[in-house]
Amino acid sequence: MKTTLILAMLTMMISAISSAQNPVKTSFRQNDDMQLSGLLGLLDACQITATIHYDDNDARYYELWLVEQHNGKTTRHILGFAPVMPDSTSICVTTMAADSATVNVYVTPSNTRRLACSIPTGNALLIECHNEKGYEYGDTIPLMAYSTGHMKKYDLGNGNMVDSFDICGVRYSGLHPSQWQSKFNITNSLYIEAVPVKEMDFKKFKFRGV
Repeated sequence: MKTTLILAMLTMMISAISSAQNPVKTSFRQNDDMQLSGLLGLLDACQITATIHYDDNDARYYELWLVEQHNGKTTRHILGFAPVMPDSTSICVTTMAADSATVNVYVTPSNTRRLACSIPTGNALLIECHNEKGYEYGDTIPLMAYSTGHMKKYDLGNGNMVDSFDICGVRYSGLHPSQWQSKFNITNSLYIEAVPVKEMDFKKFKFRGV
């Protein structure tokens, strides 16, 4: 009986420590409205809502940044901000290909901004940045990325090998999107991240987008 009680207490302590180490989690939801999903598909657009969950948070806002990665070079653009809400904060990102080399990126619920980014849009999708381990308070949180995935050879079963893009392998790798270039040899990608801040510096918001 004593042994069982001790084991139960140890399990609870380990669980509490693990939760304290990574108290911030993310979850993702794609649009489940069939009519809107059909319209998005017709427009070659993708939309995902990311929710940041936490027990407590002393940040008042999330700055939302878009990071471009092209052939080893990285450029950052501020997209907007989202007020931190009690228990969780949801952020919706929509991407829509303007042509074969440009994608428009929209983010809400903050002051919505459209940012046009140069990137090959063929075979590219908006995908979630999954991380089962979670994040600590104050961490910058990668939310979503716009990417083709990485090129892989697939065996059709008859000995014929074909080139194909692996999206899921990138999506569920658990790697930060800044590591995708070196790990998966992805030369062009975009990702959106949320930076928790206590005060907003509104001088940053000199929007050039529409």
